[in-house]
Amino acid sequence: MITARFKPISNQSDWSTTILFNDKASDTPIDFTGLTWTLQLQLQGDINNVALLGSTATGELTNPSLGILQVYFPVTRMKALTAGSYRLGLTVTNGIYTTQVMLGLVPIVPGIVGQTPGPNWDYS
Repeated sequence: MITARFKPISNQSDWSTTILFNDKASDTPIDFTGLTWTLQLQLQGDINNVALLGSTATGELTNPSLGILQVYFPVTRMKALTAGSYRLGLTVTNGIYTTQVMLGLVPIVPGIVGQTPGPNWDYS
């Protein structure tokens, strides 16, 4: 199992990250054909509530090529997260066996949303 620390992510932006998996012995990308991946975030100290959930079955996680797992949550989902430290869990299943692949921490920071500059915005 992998333990990871992610870079801080704003709750006012999309979250997109890529996780690479290579076979240690052959140093070749791992084939994910037939596997279902699930990623879950829980606010640290509030382990009974899932704050963010995504999977390959629902489209937040994709496998664009061998050994690559792409994670994408749009800003509309991220805005629901309060600032804080979140525990991350990543599992994979082949329909029979499920394995915890990764545990980690994801810091969510409060984003700042201001007035959008218009055509007459004074930049001086």
